[in-house]
Amino acid sequence: MKKDKKIIEDSISELYNKDKWVRDFMQSTYDIFGMPISTDLCLNKTDKILFVWAMMSLVKAMKQDESWKELKKENLDPEEAAYKYAESHYELTGGFVLPSTINNENEEKDL
Repeated sequence: MKKDKKIIEDSISELYNKDKWVRDFMQSTYDIFGMPISTDLCLNKTDKILFVWAMMSLVKAMKQDESWKELKKENLDPEEAAYKYAESHYELTGGFVLPSTINNENEEKDL
């Protein structure tokens, strides 16, 4: 069972490294939300932290909502697919694929 879980956990990161469409889709999603699209484009430590946070958030979303696989099967342009995925994810969950890194006022009051 642990071996199966490991394969599932690694599958999106493996696709990012091996599948150009998945990599372009993920980078387009980062770009939509104003995040660095690769570590090579990070200018400082803050950018690197944002990139890692964005990647972890997107991988989590892609595991929970696998509608991106249908967009890939439809052979959509990765950038167009990223916009469609972000929109459908918002409609489905009420939240952004990459949530804000800044707490809103209501969250701060609850602390």
